[in-house]
Amino acid sequence: LAKRGACCPLRRELYGLIHAHARTLGLEDAAYRRILRALTGKSSCKDMTIPELRAAARWLRLEVLELEQVAA
Repeated sequence: LAKRGACCPLRRELYGLIHAHARTLGLEDAAYRRILRALTGKSSCKDMTIPELRAAARWLRLEVLELEQVAA
């Protein structure tokens, strides 16, 4: 069986963005999953709908932008 999301380029792109933002923010797995659960009620991207993935990616991106502004 193919992994869930393997057929959906948008889903893969959103997974990648979310994980890249989490790395940039230096989030450990537990903190990352708490944030996802707070944002969407789900602790794994694999369980999220496209709108939920977009919301998580958007929120994390805003956090990255804030971090970059503080560092500048």
